[in-house]
Amino acid sequence: MIIIKTYIKLLSFALLTASAMFTGTAAATKYIPYKGSAEAAAKYIPYKGTAAAPAEATEKAAEKSPEDHSAQALEHAKAAATHGMAGHASVLTEHASVALEHAQAAEQVLEGEPKAHMTEAVTHLNEAIKHGKMDHADIATEHVNEAITHINASIKTAEKSTEDHSAQALEHATAAATHGKAGHASVLTEHASVALEHAQAAEEVLEGEPKAHMTEAVTHLNEAIKHGKMDHADIATEHVNEAITHIKASIGE
Repeated sequence: MIIIKTYIKLLSFALLTASAMFTGTAAATKYIPYKGSAEAAAKYIPYKGTAAAPAEATEKAAEKSPEDHSAQALEHAKAAATHGMAGHASVLTEHASVALEHAQAAEQVLEGEPKAHMTEAVTHLNEAIKHGKMDHADIATEHVNEAITHINASIKTAEKSTEDHSAQALEHATAAATHGKAGHASVLTEHASVALEHAQAAEEVLEGEPKAHMTEAVTHLNEAIKHGKMDHADIATEHVNEAITHIKASIGE
C-alpha cells in the first residue's frame, strides 16, 4: 500500500511538471504580429496614382462662337508646341487635347475652305495626342505645328468668307431695292432671296453688334420676300432698304 501511494504521488508530480513546462513554452511562443517601427510607419505614403489632367474645357463651350473656338484652339496648340519643343510630352498632350476640343467645336459650324482647314487641324491634333501619350515629343510637336498652320488658315479664310457673304448680301439687297422701285416685285424677290442666303451665312459667324445688325437685316429680307411674292413691290422695297441699312451697319459703313 505504501508503495502504491508513493507511486501515485510521483505520477502526480510528473504530470504537474509536464503541464507547467507546456504552459510556459506556449506562452513563450505566442505569436505577436509585426507592426514595424514608428519611423517606418511615418515614412509610408499610400500610392494614389497620378493626378488627373485639369479639365480645361468650359461647360459653356456650346455658347462660344466659331471665332472663339478657333482662337482657343490656336492658343492651346501654340502652348502644346512650346512644351513639345522643351520635351514635355505630357504637357503637350494636355494642351493638344484642349485644342482638339475647340477645333472640333469650330469644325462643326464652319463650312467650305475654313472647315476643310479645321478638319486637317483636328487630324493632326489627334496624331499629336497619340504620340504625346507615347512620349514621342518630337513627332507630336511636328503634328501640332501642322495643326497650327491649318488653324491659322481656317481663321483667315473664315474672315474672308464672312466679308464676302456680307458684301454679296449688300450687293443683292441693293439690286432688289432698284427693281423694287421700278415695280419689279418678282425680280426684287429673286435678289432679296440671294441676299438673304448670304446674310444668314454671315450672321452665323458674326458676333456682337455686327451680328445684331445682320440679324435685323435677315428679318427685313424675309419680310421683303414675303411681300414681293404677294406683288407688294412698295412694301417689299421698304423692307429691303431697312435690310441695306443694317447690312451696312454690320459691315461698318
